Amino acid sequence: MSYEWIVGDWSDLIRQWGDEIRIYDSTRPVGYDGDEAPDGQTYNEHYPEGYGHNWDIYTIYDGHYPPNILPANPSGIGEFLTHYNVKEKGLYNGEENKWLHGILVRGLRYLGWDDIRPYRLSWIWNELESDRWQNLRNGYAFVGLFDKAYDELKTGPVMTIKGGIPVEPDYPDVNEGQWQNRTLVLFNDEFQGTRVQVEVRVESQDGNITYASGERVFCNVPLGEHIDIPYSFQVPCIGYANLAVILITKKNGEEKFNETKWFKVNSHPSCPSPISNDVIIGETLGSGLTGDFNGDCQVDFYDLAVIALSWLESHEPFFESEGLLVMEAEHYFAKTDGSGPAEGSSWIDRIGGGSAAAGYVQALPDDGLCIDDNIEVYSPHLIYKADFNNTGDYYLWLKAMAQDSNSDSVHFGLDGSAISNDGNDCLQLPTANAFEWLSLLGDGTTRPIVTIPSPGLHNIDIWMREDGAKLDRLLLTTESDYTPGIPAESVGFSEQLVGGDLNDDGKVDMVDFAIFASHWLKSIHP
Repeated sequence: MSYEWIVGDWSDLIRQWGDEIRIYDSTRPVGYDGDEAPDGQTYNEHYPEGYGHNWDIYTIYDGHYPPNILPANPSGIGEFLTHYNVKEKGLYNGEENKWLHGILVRGLRYLGWDDIRPYRLSWIWNELESDRWQNLRNGYAFVGLFDKAYDELKTGPVMTIKGGIPVEPDYPDVNEGQWQNRTLVLFNDEFQGTRVQVEVRVESQDGNITYASGERVFCNVPLGEHIDIPYSFQVPCIGYANLAVILITKKNGEEKFNETKWFKVNSHPSCPSPISNDVIIGETLGSGLTGDFNGDCQVDFYDLAVIALSWLESHEPFFESEGLLVMEAEHYFAKTDGSGPAEGSSWIDRIGGGSAAAGYVQALPDDGLCIDDNIEVYSPHLIYKADFNNTGDYYLWLKAMAQDSNSDSVHFGLDGSAISNDGNDCLQLPTANAFEWLSLLGDGTTRPIVTIPSPGLHNIDIWMREDGAKLDRLLLTTESDYTPGIPAESVGFSEQLVGGDLNDDGKVDMVDFAIFASHWLKSIHP
């Protein structure tokens, strides 16, 4: 209903029409095509960027929010991004705005706008088979899957024609061997079905080679809502070429969405080998349903076997052999959260990101916190249980990563007693964009040493010093000139343990069995 040109009694009349429509059908809101909130029940606005302009004053996913006028009611936004060239204003953005229509609607949906209408889509009738039309259709897809950072690039990577003349898209650059850690947005704007399957494939330009792929079922994506999903993949060693990343959603086996994102690969003289063929989707294992470890949206005998094995293996230490001990950082025996000044800080299990195996751990949140006092009491703690045959001095290596100098150190110790106390004798982490090995104290010259006093069981301890630190692996060796490559993890740990800890207390125990049993019963008798 349009009211913005109506004055006097006609404004009251059009509001009365809205009231009559609500009486006839109270299940849906009445939308007004205009500005402000004419009846106090819906809000609408036009030209948020200014008539004839582009969207440079806003980002896509964190740009123009609905005003907090009627927060519980629908908000409409219309006539944004005109596809006309407004010559009297010296503005010639019309052609580009046709492409931007299909990108901007993704962000407006994400920010909470309900009634979203670009300016006059009459241009579509002449382009029903065009890339621009498909881009717009994808933007409105009910079960859409969007790459946030890619969409923030706006029209550069998608625009193939401008002013009737073909143009080369400006694909974002990626480097061979580099891990891409990105974020997807999954929408579920259908009227039924909260179980959504997400698939990501990394393919060659001609589609003949699949370099990596991954699938993940999300059991409960609320209707009318969206969720953010981290995903990671490693760029294959293909030289200078274009790389396709295909984003797919399905419900009950039926494809709902399919969109290709293109990247331009830069050759690297020392591209690592091998390259991972997995696309990691999400930060945790399973489907998000508690107790569902294999991601089939059921809690059943398979999952019971997983948690039982986790409980058994959680009591097994790692075994040192011939002066070497290798442990995945996420395969700790137990962990405790921070307290006192470190209250709210924890070691969090994460997956992907270029880690060597199932994942890595990170001290979060990353708020710039540093702990040097009462380390054993306050700091988030990781315990690794190991059985040593050989005693003496062991050089400690960490395969780790820090984003900056505020997250590049951790404390270490043995059997619950800290060896390090400050920034000089703590473990130094490499500041890098990928996990790297380092065996160095904070003073920049001294090697970290852990002295094993007797054969048998001992605990290797890691405490957070600076939050934000990321740990992938730990290695202890009696050889001072040892250089880590890709050593196998020491015997004594089952990777299933990362699934069995349902209450995230760092161990698999009867509490986890009780949680599992309750969800199993609920799945049988909802």
